[in-house]
Amino acid sequence: MNESRSTKARSKQSKGGKCQRVLRDVRSFHDLASFYRRFIRGFSSIVSPLAKCLKGDKFEWSSAAQASFQRLKECLSEALVLALPDFAKMFEVE
Repeated sequence: MNESRSTKARSKQSKGGKCQRVLRDVRSFHDLASFYRRFIRGFSSIVSPLAKCLKGDKFEWSSAAQASFQRLKECLSEALVLALPDFAKMFEVE
């Protein structure tokens, strides 16, 4: 399966391991992840610590936000597998 160049570039950027502690960078990452929300199971529960950081007047990076950031990076960098179902076998649509 071929990935587009932009997807590869985003994947490399998100795997960078650089800690997102600047408000602008966190907001940018949150927006990127939100674009792919339909492909990430449990997105709202994963992203909630990041969303809490973005609310209010004071920006505070917590360990929960770091864990959320790491989990989202993993979810975004995993390749989705799309295939036609084999009707000879049992399958379940979620």
